[in-house]
Amino acid sequence: MITIRLRSVTWFAAGIVIALVAVTVFAGLRTTAASPDQETSFTPITPCRLFDTRPAPDNVGPRNTPLGTDDSYTQQVTGANGDCTIPAEAVGISLNVTAVNPTAASFITVYPADAPLPLASNINVSAGQSPTPNKVDVKLSTAGAIALYNKFGTVDVLADVVGYYTPTGLEQIQTQLDRLNAIVMPTPLGHLTLSGVDFIPTAFTQRTQGGLGSSEWFNVWARTTGDRLTTDSYPLNDRCLIAPAHLPQGALVIAMRFVVEDTNSASDAAPKMELYRDTPSGNLELLAATDTSTDTGVNVLTATVINHVVNNATGTYLLYTCGYQANVRLHQVQLDYLYAGFQLTPL
Repeated sequence: MITIRLRSVTWFAAGIVIALVAVTVFAGLRTTAASPDQETSFTPITPCRLFDTRPAPDNVGPRNTPLGTDDSYTQQVTGANGDCTIPAEAVGISLNVTAVNPTAASFITVYPADAPLPLASNINVSAGQSPTPNKVDVKLSTAGAIALYNKFGTVDVLADVVGYYTPTGLEQIQTQLDRLNAIVMPTPLGHLTLSGVDFIPTAFTQRTQGGLGSSEWFNVWARTTGDRLTTDSYPLNDRCLIAPAHLPQGALVIAMRFVVEDTNSASDAAPKMELYRDTPSGNLELLAATDTSTDTGVNVLTATVINHVVNNATGTYLLYTCGYQANVRLHQVQLDYLYAGFQLTPL
């Protein structure tokens, strides 16, 4: 006899569904806090000198003369420049910029090399002023460069890189969420459905099996040469049928639905559907069984499989049924299981 504990399975299934729904809701979120061109993350580095316009021995980079009046200078940032190596994916740079030896009151502006000169100042200087540093964060041009502008007189400029920005902030989070969506969005409830054409007739014999009791009937199956079902509704009278149940590894089987047409009187012997696991050692483990009701007509019958996690490494799964009277026809059997692409652990 199989004891069906619906409450245990119901609460277990509900817990799995609630957990998956919670993860699915989280996975469905979109990172819309900023547009793609604003999404960046900062990477600090050991400071390195990008350029120094002073003559040798202080010079670093391609320019060794000061900026003149109304003068602009373009400096490449990404790649290997000066004493720095900045990755090509950098979209912004963090600098410590210093003005040295100014000859007039002026200001210096640092901006993206492909942008127009902004009305802004990063460093203000006066003639003869001592070296004046300032922290500057600036966006790079599409080619990975910056520009510097001096308004009056001449002035040497040097810059040290202390970090850079890459477009991997919210964009990276969104990539992870998209991957999560791809994993958990499929429905956690799966079905294995078989009809008459999936079953093979077997030989009929009486045999006792451990756990079933000596009064139970079981068949040693042997495929009849060339005898395979050709319809979805197959008569079971004095025949037994067997079919492999190919279930996904780690799935939790929760129910079996057996659809059979019985037009006999209520007193006739009724067929039943059984789910077995055939172990490598030859032992047959009965997992679930269901009988037809006493009503005639097409019956939909359900037997719950209690907390069984599929492990294909320890045996194959088989569906088996027999009919003892005429006018009994198999229509369909369906196994319901919970599965989300990962191994489930029984309670």
